[in-house]
Amino acid sequence: MPLKPDQFAPLDPGIAQYLIDQLAPVDGDHLLALPFMPEDKRAGALSILAFTAELREVPLRVTDPLLGAIRLEWWREALEEVFGNRPARRHPLVIALQTTLSSHPPLKPLLSEVIEGTALFLEAGEVTTPEEALGLFKVHDGARSGLLYHYLTMAQQGEERRHLFERAGALYGLSRAVLNLRPQDIRAPKEIETPAARYHRAAASRSFSPELIEHYQSLWRSIGSLTAEEAAIAAPLKWARPYLSEKKLSPLQKRLSLFWTVLRGR
Repeated sequence: MPLKPDQFAPLDPGIAQYLIDQLAPVDGDHLLALPFMPEDKRAGALSILAFTAELREVPLRVTDPLLGAIRLEWWREALEEVFGNRPARRHPLVIALQTTLSSHPPLKPLLSEVIEGTALFLEAGEVTTPEEALGLFKVHDGARSGLLYHYLTMAQQGEERRHLFERAGALYGLSRAVLNLRPQDIRAPKEIETPAARYHRAAASRSFSPELIEHYQSLWRSIGSLTAEEAAIAAPLKWARPYLSEKKLSPLQKRLSLFWTVLRGR
């Protein structure tokens, strides 16, 4: 069952509901996984999900790279407030980050990387290989998995394992984009191209799919057995395999998959 906004202490229920409402249309898969995360870490996990989703939307919303750059500078300043001594601005997500993550300073550089990586989407560029496509989706979807891994496990298994989860997250993000790509998203390049086109070019490279499916299988062999904390992060990432084949999963299929992944640890 979905969690209620009063089940994300120490977040104010109103702020928790705001974050849930923002996430529901863009990252429903990971919302489904929240009940399987440790109760004392759910509020922080929700804040991480909302932050990476917010930054991912920046290049999708702006038509002028300059406007995107201004928005990123706003988030740089906000992050300094979250982990500094100055009062944080009265934005629901900034308040959530300060409430849940300010006592975990090792997360700050990882959150900053998301902001700096987003700036890459404000520049034109071609996507010609699977590695380049995965690199684009590592910025947000990969970072989300890495941040969750660091926060939920306290980095007990080391950086190398976190990087495996980042790669799995990037593959998941690309697979979601492939699944949701619309015909109108694939147009001939214009003289002035919107930042969002970089996502669309990567997702439109369907010829990558066979190679990416093979990569998926190799990646999960490397990840192997999962701890309880890892399983809650990994369960949605496993859906990259059907998504790459453009197969949608019903809510019931997703809930069963989550349950079995957490129960079996694989």
